[in-house]
Amino acid sequence: MSPYREPARVPALLLLAAVPAFLLTACSQDEGRDSASASPSSSVAAQASEGASSSGASSEASPAAEETPSPVGTPDSAAPEEEAVTPGRSGVDEEAVAAGDLSADQLDAVTTDEAVTVEDVATVSIDPISATELEAGPGEIGGPGVVVPVKVTNTSDSALSLAGMVTTLTYGSGAAPAGEVGLASDEVPASLAPGETLVIERAFSVPAEGLDSLQVVVDLGADYPAAVFEGAASG
Repeated sequence: MSPYREPARVPALLLLAAVPAFLLTACSQDEGRDSASASPSSSVAAQASEGASSSGASSEASPAAEETPSPVGTPDSAAPEEEAVTPGRSGVDEEAVAAGDLSADQLDAVTTDEAVTVEDVATVSIDPISATELEAGPGEIGGPGVVVPVKVTNTSDSALSLAGMVTTLTYGSGAAPAGEVGLASDEVPASLAPGETLVIERAFSVPAEGLDSLQVVVDLGADYPAAVFEGAASG
């Protein structure tokens, strides 16, 4: 008969050492799950924070609204309705012009419903002159006045320089000079392309009693005689 054998026993000390290791492993797994579950919300929060920062940076980087520039004339593809005329040159004094008196370089006056041919490079005409109340800029005089739409068409084959273009106006029987109101006027462009037509509005202070007798002088520059128009304002 075989002798009795007691089952093998794990020493108590080994069991006690294994328990802490098991507990540590379980805790590590729980912390990993907690970290993984918290990660999406943390990522969303981080993205939201970054979005807010980007939005703020964009707002700060946005430039201030630019001021609206003054208009530079109004393109007009239609040719002048009036048939262009070539005025006489009785007002042109070649010697005075050579001496520097550009006021002596004016073509004979025409009515404001006619178009003028200037040296075969351009036609100039005046659209209806309107009486209005003008808003003045610093150092200018506003109030009663007129707006003069000057229509220029480049009839040449090359660009027409308008760098020297000047428009003046006088009124009344004594040809009193009218002050220009720059705030209500268009800027004159540097040049006009071949075949292009542009309407450039110029504004002048004119009292009510002078609206029936106006003279407009349009000078395209020192190389050309000035066109002269006579008429009245409407309105």
